[in-house]
Amino acid sequence: MGSGGIKPLVVSFVGDQFDQTNKHIAKIVFDAFYWTINVGSFVFALVSPF
Repeated sequence: MGSGGIKPLVVSFVGDQFDQTNKHIAKIVFDAFYWTINVGSFVFALVSPF
């Protein structure tokens, strides 16, 4: 429940920043966003105490 509301909102906001003329940049931004979120979650799981 903690991040269930923010993730869809942030992704929608990022997608709203691009139109058809710069669609190629949108893919790069979405890829970077995806990897940043997932790598951050992985690193936090490694460094957080059990």
